[in-house]
Amino acid sequence: MKPVSDAQPHAGPTDTQNCTQSDAAEVENFFNDTASAPPSLKSHGEALASFVGEQISVGRPIVCVSAGGTTVPLEANTVRSIDNFSTGMRGALSAEQFLALGYAVIYLHRKGCAAPYARVIADKLSPHVDLQLMDRLRLNPSRRLELTTGDMEAGREDADEALVGALVAYQAARDDRALLAVAFTTVHEYLWLLRLTAQHLRPLGRHAMAYLAAAVSDFHLPPAAIPRHKVQSEGGAAGLELQLQGVPKCLGALSAHWAPRAFRVAFKLETDAALLLPKARAAIARHGVHLVVANELHSRYRHVDIISADAVLPIDRDDADTPIEVPLVAEIAQCHFNYIAAAAADGGDDDSQQHASAAAAAKPLIPRRAVLRRVWQRRLQKAVTYGALPAGFLLSLWLQRRLLSALRGLREGGGDAQGGVGGGTRPSAARG
Repeated sequence: MKPVSDAQPHAGPTDTQNCTQSDAAEVENFFNDTASAPPSLKSHGEALASFVGEQISVGRPIVCVSAGGTTVPLEANTVRSIDNFSTGMRGALSAEQFLALGYAVIYLHRKGCAAPYARVIADKLSPHVDLQLMDRLRLNPSRRLELTTGDMEAGREDADEALVGALVAYQAARDDRALLAVAFTTVHEYLWLLRLTAQHLRPLGRHAMAYLAAAVSDFHLPPAAIPRHKVQSEGGAAGLELQLQGVPKCLGALSAHWAPRAFRVAFKLETDAALLLPKARAAIARHGVHLVVANELHSRYRHVDIISADAVLPIDRDDADTPIEVPLVAEIAQCHFNYIAAAAADGGDDDSQQHASAAAAAKPLIPRRAVLRRVWQRRLQKAVTYGALPAGFLLSLWLQRRLLSALRGLREGGGDAQGGVGGGTRPSAARG
């Protein structure tokens, strides 16, 4: 059987067949109650519109990476809350890898969680502004602050190199306007911002991806049920009883309505590994996602499985110095590229017409074997028109080589792209 990246993911639903009627009703009721909308929704919308417009103008694909955990406030003026703990490290590392591959990244993250490149500072210096960080600060003879990375010379040299590398990479992403951070705290903020982001990504069609690694609360207090002021403890000897309701399942709405042509990747974390495959397959069938990254709590930094409707591809950490997100994101990006190429070979995607780099694909009368070459040539011409070809443009030179390999396969195989845009030897996948 072909591995996940060599199988072309199904296009997903364009109606509500995978968004059950109950899910759809819950989602509609939630967003009809505008009291739960964050006050910053308008400003976030303006920032997203500007960012997405810039990426469309240069023909760059966009991935929304969600990271960190959501909270469920118990009061409107919040003193107490229920927290889904997540460091956000997977999202931060994944965002860095997507940027390295030439994507623009919308980093939809929990305030204070790990951030792309900044997580290196937390790792090498201190995860918090605390006494450990104070110990790293020195006053030089001119009474200027200096920041040290350690007492051991060898360790300090390695840390300095890592910090410089992170700073250079961040500044490159910033100067290239390829990274936008959007922050949330509560589960309600997350849902509103996810919908807003997905709606802004819709014009990109298949050139957009949702990579949803955030730890989202399963239960919440509906906005109408949240008391305004702090819950009082006087007379509370009997304890505090909470009647939580299920959080609206928005993946189906994203698949069916918000960004129906985007490539959609969900995450599933369990403590019982036996539950991962059936739950991942259920999410694919119910919510219309293309892939589920399944990970078990205690092995999640060493091993994950990429699960599609008909395949399971294991991803393992190769060595201690390379995070598992490196091979994971490379495989996900390859799947996304196959998904884009499949539409190009089939004559284009109606929802991508506003995306400048997809214009060349919308030529259904072009012979099949010539389509992919012409798509890439027009993208390169567009890059030259805008004055520069940034490193990692579109899906990077690595994916360009994949495309050229596929073109050779089309020429040799008579124009049938069933094998996807893979090249070389791929790991085999187990039947699910």
